[in-house]
Amino acid sequence: MGLFDSKYLREYKSLMQQIDDLNEKKVRGYDTFKEYVLSDEIMMSYFRQLKDLERKYSKLHVDSFETFQKRIYEQLNDIYHKKLKEIKNIKDKEERNQKMMELKQNIEDSYGHCCDPQLNIILNDIKTKFDSNENIKRSKIQSEKVVDVLSDNSQRKLKYFNEEYNYYMRSCSFNISEAIECLNSNACINCGCILETPIKGNRKCPNCSNKIYVRTDMYSKKKLELNDKTIKDFEQYDKKIREILFFERIMKKKEFVYNEYMTEFKSIKNKSVNVRDIMWQFANKVGADLDNSGYKIFMIASRKNKNDRALENFNAIRCLQLAIQEYVTMYEIANYENKPEIALDLLTQIAYRDVQVVELDKEGDVFREFTIDDYIAQIHSALIVEFLDKNNYTIDDFKNIFLSTKHPFILSRLSNNETWNYIEKALERQIKWNNQNK
Repeated sequence: MGLFDSKYLREYKSLMQQIDDLNEKKVRGYDTFKEYVLSDEIMMSYFRQLKDLERKYSKLHVDSFETFQKRIYEQLNDIYHKKLKEIKNIKDKEERNQKMMELKQNIEDSYGHCCDPQLNIILNDIKTKFDSNENIKRSKIQSEKVVDVLSDNSQRKLKYFNEEYNYYMRSCSFNISEAIECLNSNACINCGCILETPIKGNRKCPNCSNKIYVRTDMYSKKKLELNDKTIKDFEQYDKKIREILFFERIMKKKEFVYNEYMTEFKSIKNKSVNVRDIMWQFANKVGADLDNSGYKIFMIASRKNKNDRALENFNAIRCLQLAIQEYVTMYEIANYENKPEIALDLLTQIAYRDVQVVELDKEGDVFREFTIDDYIAQIHSALIVEFLDKNNYTIDDFKNIFLSTKHPFILSRLSNNETWNYIEKALERQIKWNNQNK
């Protein structure tokens, strides 16, 4: 590898790491809207540096700036609507309106940081909400009612599984509107009488002596009033809604990976309305595609002089590591659905791939010295130990299952026994760390 190639490769790796770090911070979230905009400004500067690097180093290929910018704008729009929902959930009207004013001012203060076109759209939207509020107040001024900026009761809309939610609600026997209305009216859902004291929790009706239950709808975050007849229907509804929201969170958490696969996602959705099946098939599809991409890049790189392999190797390893995350997603699904045998099998596959990918990285990057810590850092030891503890498995139990299982991976480099040596050290270190931090 020439001096300039090595220099460009180091710059590329450094920029990609900084972009990944910013993405992780975004997932954790910032306090203010402006912080997201400032983060996007930094992200765009990194991307411009990548495009400059692409012009200097012909082996590097980066998305167009337009595609990258569109993705940034879509994320910014989602963050804006998330902020609106957070404000809407504040109970005190004055505090809600104050937070709304602060958000509007925060958006206005965000101008001049590379996102102005999208900020124009967002600012127009929030101004429309204020204008709408003012019109309502003027029409009701004689009654001297104060109208909340976010007083509309529009339903929450999911980004990825809204159709599945609506499909379920059309067939659901649980009448959520009635449950909300009864509580808002402070009326007993059994006999209809208006109670003197507010219904804030489970109690008996003083008029008919029947039980009243209060629950929260995880979708709308509104309180519901139930009775012995509707509590079972609610529990079935609640289980399904939590499932839909669980998969919605998975999709949002990995948007930066999934954006390129939305055509496949929509295709899978057209064949099924079961969110579990959709998410499982999609994760499996994305994982297989990433595996295939990583394999192709690695094999092309392997035919080159060892001094020219480093950049291609980095891209191959990145694809394979992202593929492992799809196996983690499938593990999360199995674990959520309380299917320990499937979850355990997936953990053995994840651990095996973790070690193999480091071995491939070592094979392709001759300029870096690898140590046992590189292997241990890659292994999902915290995930494995958490599962073992929850299901009363020992490390020996996991070892026996791991060694007796075939692990299909097209680029295998180490045997089960060789791989286990690294996994065992990682698990022992994780358990020691957990004990020290109890």
